[in-house]
Amino acid sequence: MTDPRPSPAPAGAPAMVPSAGEARYPRFSSAEFARRFDAARAMMAREGVDILAVYGTSAIARHNQADVHYLSGFLGNRNNYVVLPPRGDPILFAQSHNHVPNAREVAGIETRWGGVSSARTVAQVVRASRGPGTLGYVGPVPVHDYLAWRGELPGWELRDVTGPFRRLRLRKSAEELEWLRRGAALTDAAITHLIDNVTPGMREYELGALVEEAALRGGGLPHLAYISSTPQNASDVCVPRQNLSDRTIQPGDVINTEISASFWGYSGQLHRPIF
Repeated sequence: MTDPRPSPAPAGAPAMVPSAGEARYPRFSSAEFARRFDAARAMMAREGVDILAVYGTSAIARHNQADVHYLSGFLGNRNNYVVLPPRGDPILFAQSHNHVPNAREVAGIETRWGGVSSARTVAQVVRASRGPGTLGYVGPVPVHDYLAWRGELPGWELRDVTGPFRRLRLRKSAEELEWLRRGAALTDAAITHLIDNVTPGMREYELGALVEEAALRGGGLPHLAYISSTPQNASDVCVPRQNLSDRTIQPGDVINTEISASFWGYSGQLHRPIF
């Protein structure tokens, strides 16, 4: 049997969870957030943007909150916004009222409820900040939010700066590299746990549970667990399934995997067959 497990982490590899006595949730340092705010404001100046609204959704296991997370440290559910003015502190607007208390625990910036419509709440903050100018927005802002801004912000130009903003995220700091190493270690642990525990008679969806269990036990978050199984001598599927089936694992199967676990938004990824 071929063992596709990754090599063990070297001695001194970073731990996967904060040590005892640290904050309840992982958070980047104040210096790291300051670096990001400065970079975003420099981008705003280059793009002719007066104030920035960054949008995120909970798709792909909350990892479509990456833009919001970059400025707030929050991987939320529902639709959320961060507003970054040219001066002063940014604000996170959480859409769901009952999510605000936990968002305040997790986020590294001021957090408020977004109200019935976070888009209209954002428009109120933008309108109060100055006279008409240019609102830059980041992310796949829903059309009804965009139309709300058009109605609430007469005289304002709306400019998509998703590309320039995401290019900022490509430059990883030392702190971010550390989080990426933790995400990679969690992903290694997830596939190792799968290899060690899969047995004939299990259903494909039970394999997904093994992957997610390892991520959560390690202090991380499940990201992707795409899995398919098929007989080696009569294969009928060549890529992992995005929706796990109830097929029963049989002796002689090959199990195809695409697995990602993350350390709070910073993911590793593995594509491995298990024989």
